[in-house]
Amino acid sequence: MKSFEVKIYSDNGLINNIGDNDIIYMSDTRENFVNRKDDIEFEISSALTLAECQQLGVTDTVKLSTPLDLSTGYGLLTIYDHTKQQQAKPEQLYVDSYYTEYHKPRIQMVQKLDDRAGIVELFNHYKHPAMADKIFYVQGISRNLIEGYAELTIKEVWND
Repeated sequence: MKSFEVKIYSDNGLINNIGDNDIIYMSDTRENFVNRKDDIEFEISSALTLAECQQLGVTDTVKLSTPLDLSTGYGLLTIYDHTKQQQAKPEQLYVDSYYTEYHKPRIQMVQKLDDRAGIVELFNHYKHPAMADKIFYVQGISRNLIEGYAELTIKEVWND
């Protein structure tokens, strides 16, 4: 299920300029606080249609970092995400996933568990006795084989 609409903007806001502008992907949500995540530059970017180029004010060329569909030879416009069951530009799917992960605060903690029999697994869900109503998924595991424990970084499961 899509959590919100992802909008694409040109960095200068001009629609009639056919220059070499940056493209900005933003979530279209009504929030009181906006936390800009402007530290990401996509090394690989999907191709744009002629209409998208004109709307955004960018040149209509295949860039060096645009993957090609080998069956057609054209730049890749969209991909299909089987998890979300939707077709979109990879950049839009990234923004949607990032928003889903961080739009609400969730508990994250590090816990040590006895792991002498190797029962700690990456894909298990865990509960903490102090927070019985919360379920946690594993973000990372480090193991101390000598002392027989696993140190888990766990995060609260989404409740959306």
